[in-house]
Amino acid sequence: MNLMCDFVAQVPEVIVPRFEPNSFAKTIEQYKVSRMHFVPPILVTMSFHPAFDKHNMTSLKLLSGGAAPLGDGLVNKVLAKFADRGNNQLKITQGYGLTETASQTHWLKVQDSMRKVGSVGWLLPNLQARLVDDDENDIKPGPENRGELWVRGPTVMKGYWNNPTATKRAITPDGWFKTGDIVMIVDDEDFFRVVDRKKELIKYKGFQVSPAELEALLLSKRDILDAAVIGVQSPEEATNFP
Repeated sequence: MNLMCDFVAQVPEVIVPRFEPNSFAKTIEQYKVSRMHFVPPILVTMSFHPAFDKHNMTSLKLLSGGAAPLGDGLVNKVLAKFADRGNNQLKITQGYGLTETASQTHWLKVQDSMRKVGSVGWLLPNLQARLVDDDENDIKPGPENRGELWVRGPTVMKGYWNNPTATKRAITPDGWFKTGDIVMIVDDEDFFRVVDRKKELIKYKGFQVSPAELEALLLSKRDILDAAVIGVQSPEEATNFP
């Protein structure tokens, strides 16, 4: 999907075998790369690894994130770091999708990347979305209401290959795919924000703690390259600790 987007935009592709900071930074400078796709740990490395201070990063105009939620704190720190390197034109955006939905279902437009920082954007055309609670009842959209995201549309898979049991668990009879992601609709402009995975939420003394939000906070720290927050059961208090 990312490759196709660049072809449509008539942007030449530079493909590297793996992410290694020194060669990656050199490649950006050599080919004057203007846009690239990333996952959050790569963005952290690009911000704080000395290799990216040694090479010219001013050609970069757009960084597009995926695979994990990108917090607004990290985005702001990265933009400040690149501004220190002389790049004041950089924009950072992100999208949301799954293999089961044939790539993206949501996209944050570049022009909204700072105004709605931390959001995965709007629902893409020809798709429907709803938020449901644990009892599979619809949740009213609002910045304080979170629920599992269900999507429906022509790009959603028909089912898992030779696995009717998994298909039945994931897709309702009327075609809604249960993503397993906890999402909130940020405001009345219908911008979505991914909060966490349904199965990964930590239940702490009656509160729901979001590992993704804690991970985003940790990743904003200079000395942390990547982070994973899990829940640990406490038999003494019969609860989970993050």
